[in-house]
Amino acid sequence: MLRCKHDRLSPEELAETEKVMGSYLDSQWPADGLAFDPWAYSRAAKQGILLAVFKGLNVPTALNLSASNMLDFCLDIEALYNEVPYHSFNHAVDVVVKLYHLLHDLHAASYLASYDIAALLISALCHDCGHPGMNNLFQKNANTELAQKYPDAILERYSVDLTVECIQRHGLFRNVESLRDPIYCDSTTVETDVASRMLHSVRAAILATDMTRHFGLVEDCRSL
Repeated sequence: MLRCKHDRLSPEELAETEKVMGSYLDSQWPADGLAFDPWAYSRAAKQGILLAVFKGLNVPTALNLSASNMLDFCLDIEALYNEVPYHSFNHAVDVVVKLYHLLHDLHAASYLASYDIAALLISALCHDCGHPGMNNLFQKNANTELAQKYPDAILERYSVDLTVECIQRHGLFRNVESLRDPIYCDSTTVETDVASRMLHSVRAAILATDMTRHFGLVEDCRSL
């Protein structure tokens, strides 16, 4: 049974979240696909969809956490998003669902380690947290506080800092040492290295969403 701290969801919302978590991928995914519309769902349902995606790609198992642990993290990330026209929590949920399509339906997950999948999904959820609605060029030209703090990739670095702080506050990677994935660990690797590498992956994935890096990434994909 799902639980969340601080009663941030009512009992009715929590029941809806649990119901959606248990049924969404089976009942809705074939109909939604790439046409997924996050605005069509309630707040509780969106949390259930996130948990369904995490569960469907074995993220709680990889991190050795409960669904309730993941829900608390998702709710905290939701609170970091602003009510802006595009870079909102709805956008984050949309990106997570489209990433599920890439990983599951297009079988990209078969080429990745469990920790890579977890890091990618967490990055997708968090990649625009804190976004104020105006882009990096505006931040730079207006010489905002964020522009003064971050020399480049202003909003992406801000989102990275918020994300890492939230991951550490929840101890999201605290149990990864109990699941020594051979791709990450060998006989000479200590367990804490896994969490450090996952944090590095999250940082790199969020920074890669900076549009100034877009064309270079496209060229990398073409080379591959």
